[in-house]
Amino acid sequence: MMKQIPLFALDVGTRKVIGLLVVYTPKGFKINNVVMEEHQSRSMIDGQIQDIPQVAEVVERVKTTLEKRSGLKLTSAAVAAAGRALVTERQKVEQEMDSTRKIQEEDILALEFSAVQTINAFLNTKNREHSKRFIDQYHCVGYSVIRYLLDGVNISSLVGQRGYKAGVEIIATFLPRIIVDSLLAVLERSQLEMLSLTLEPIAALNLVVPKDMRGLNLALVDIGAGTSDIALTSGGSVHAYAMVPLAGDEVTEVVCDHFLLDFMEGERVKRRLTQDDKITTVNILEQKTVIQSQDILDIIKPVVEHIAEKIGQEIVSLNGKSPQAVFCVGGGSLTPGITQLIAEKLDIPSQNVTVKGYELTKIIPRRKVKFFGPELVTPIGIAASAKAKEAIKFIKVKFNDRWLQVMDLKKGVVLDALLSAGIRPQDIYAKPGFGITVELNGTVKPIKGKWGTMAEILVNSQEAGLDTPVKNDDEITFIPGGKGKDAVSVVGDLVEPLPPKRIFFQEEETVIPPLLIINGQPASLDDPVRDRAKIIYRERKSLGEVMEYLGISKKVKKEVLTFTLNGQLKNLEVSPFHLLVNERQGHPEDIVREGDTLQMIKNMDSIKIEDILDLKEQKSKISFNFREVEIPLSTVSIFVNGEPVAQNYRIQEEDQITTVLKDREMYLANVLSFVNFAITPPQGKRKLIMKVNGVEASFTTSVQEGDSVQVEWF
Repeated sequence: MMKQIPLFALDVGTRKVIGLLVVYTPKGFKINNVVMEEHQSRSMIDGQIQDIPQVAEVVERVKTTLEKRSGLKLTSAAVAAAGRALVTERQKVEQEMDSTRKIQEEDILALEFSAVQTINAFLNTKNREHSKRFIDQYHCVGYSVIRYLLDGVNISSLVGQRGYKAGVEIIATFLPRIIVDSLLAVLERSQLEMLSLTLEPIAALNLVVPKDMRGLNLALVDIGAGTSDIALTSGGSVHAYAMVPLAGDEVTEVVCDHFLLDFMEGERVKRRLTQDDKITTVNILEQKTVIQSQDILDIIKPVVEHIAEKIGQEIVSLNGKSPQAVFCVGGGSLTPGITQLIAEKLDIPSQNVTVKGYELTKIIPRRKVKFFGPELVTPIGIAASAKAKEAIKFIKVKFNDRWLQVMDLKKGVVLDALLSAGIRPQDIYAKPGFGITVELNGTVKPIKGKWGTMAEILVNSQEAGLDTPVKNDDEITFIPGGKGKDAVSVVGDLVEPLPPKRIFFQEEETVIPPLLIINGQPASLDDPVRDRAKIIYRERKSLGEVMEYLGISKKVKKEVLTFTLNGQLKNLEVSPFHLLVNERQGHPEDIVREGDTLQMIKNMDSIKIEDILDLKEQKSKISFNFREVEIPLSTVSIFVNGEPVAQNYRIQEEDQITTVLKDREMYLANVLSFVNFAITPPQGKRKLIMKVNGVEASFTTSVQEGDSVQVEWF
């Protein structure tokens, strides 16, 4: 039987690098070799590589030691990325399809690709304050399909279906590119390829909390040097990840600050706390000091309590409540008192917060090397994830003449390379030109653009599709697809022509065409239509619409006559013309039918001053020569624009009308003028006798209401 080649699992942590050589047997995995090397400077902070050359140097030492012990040449490694910046997003997208052909597998992959890129665009907008695009800062490290849709209805599979619109809903997961790229850079400097990638909390969880335990509400806390990573389980799956940017380094810094130690010496002192009652150290002033371990424990207790409090708050924030139990792993979980403090902050029994991993020390070869079990959980979990194929695989391909590390999301196909290269969805599949939408007689009508061409894809110079498998060193050529022509249309393309209506207007046959309006303006069937145009096309039915077409609406329509009367503005409606339909008075809402006759008759009536004034004068009743007469007591003078006029004057637009009323004293002379009494003596008579109420009077005698006046020539 061929000897199994060990898997190289590499845990690049904030404080140390651990390398394992693991083989798998029917009884489980077996560790052949393990090496741990510490960073000699702070080349990693909070799980993020700060100095690639220095970290690569430590990785190289781990690799070289394992090669010497095993006699193997190590060329690839399984690694894990810090899970603190994991981004997960859910998105649904729909795409118009050519309903005349069946949906192919490649169409579905393009649809899924579009969903991933839509999430990229959404997250880019959400993080608009950053100068770089989201896709430039994050790698898609996996996605899964929740459901497919066809014309808005859920469907289990789109393959072979026909429809107008296909859709997909996915969940995609992203990691910052700087985390993945810095890991790749360290491996490259160490002459290693990335065999697989997982997340540190997932690696630890796979080892400590098997799937059959995930029905319980549990928390895994990986307390490292720079960060404390959290994973929560319930209902059979992991439902949340989080990170607290506090861990073992905060404790070390308190020790360094208090005792004036450099960081590496502070680390050494911290690790001796649980082993020695007294610790001898040399500070930065080269002063030798012996410190009681209990004194150090008292000094670090506030910061340990602060870390425990933040971990507890984050767990409750994500979980909504305290979990049933908490498993702690990582070197920071060995900090004295931290598990008890976490239990206090979560208000759960102290025995329900435990450190896992001590049992792993039993399977470590070369036990003379000092290891603590919790430190081994993540590196062994990395190996377990790689073996179980739960980690992300990488392949290296040449994409359009540049080398590219491709995450194997879909079993190593062209689509994975396109995602890694940041190709846009619209560059892959046939996309129609821009469509337009119009409103025709109140109904929305879409007009589609023409379909474009699919992208051209070659793998090693052979025609390929999105689902074509790719492997290491393959060469991929990608030529973007072309967009189709935008929708173009004229009104005549959208409607069935309507016949004109023939009527008789002023005794002449007249053709009335259908009503055609675009966005409120008259139009013709040859006019182009634009997006969101509102079109009305129908028969002109009402008399008002026919009048509008004939251009007589203003003539027949009542107009407002504006003038002033004694300084006050007056508005009166007048009609210069009226319209007869089949010899009857017409109204705008009347229906006009084929063959109807229309006549426009000039309206001679207009408004006169006497129509708007109450010109009744006050009068006095008297008896004149034994008959009753009425004598006016006042006079009215009418002026238009300053000129005197009669009462029958026809008012014109903007005339200024003024009336002047004068009171009159009534004398006998006035009475004679109003009754038309001749003051010239008739032939044969010379003497005029005038009496008022039987008393002789003269022309200047005053006459009052009810007086009796007698005037006679003798």
